[in-house]
Amino acid sequence: MKRLLFLTAVFLYLFCVSNLSVSQINSPYKIIPGSGFDLLRIGDNKEDIYEILGIPAKYDGKYLDYYYEGLEFSLKDDKISTIFFIYRSKTHMTFDGKTDKGIGFCSTIPEVIRAYGKPDRIGNSVVSEYGAFPGAHEYYLEYNSLGISFTFYDNELAGIRVYASR
Repeated sequence: MKRLLFLTAVFLYLFCVSNLSVSQINSPYKIIPGSGFDLLRIGDNKEDIYEILGIPAKYDGKYLDYYYEGLEFSLKDDKISTIFFIYRSKTHMTFDGKTDKGIGFCSTIPEVIRAYGKPDRIGNSVVSEYGAFPGAHEYYLEYNSLGISFTFYDNELAGIRVYASR
C-alpha cells in the first residue's frame, strides 16, 4: 500500500513538472497584471467579450462565465472590471495561460512571491461549507499596486484575478 501511494505521488509530481515546463513555455495566453490578457482588457465592454468569446455559458447581470475557457468576467456598467483566470474549479475548465512572469497551473506560493515580491496583503482562511472547496485551506496573495491577486487552495493555484491597479 505504501509503495502504491509513493508511486502515485511520484506520478503526480512528474505530471505537474512535465505540464509546467510544456504548458509554461507553450501557453497560448499571457496574463498582464492591471490590464487583462491577450484577447481582452480591463475596461473593454460586454460586446467585445461576446465578439471574441461568443455567448457565455452563464450571465447573471454582473458576471459572465465561460466554463470551457476557464474564464469569468466581472462587469461594472457593462465594462470589464475584473478578469478571473480559473485553474482549479468544479465548474470551469483550467485556463490555458500564464502571467507575464511565468506563473501558471502548477506554480507555487513561493514562486509567486519570488516573481512578484512581497504582497500588499496576504489572506489566510478555511473555505466555508458553502464555498467551492469546503474545508480547504485558502491562501490569498494580493498585489493591488500591480492589479493582480492569486488564490491557492491547499497550496495549489486555484485562480488569478486581474483588475485595475490601485
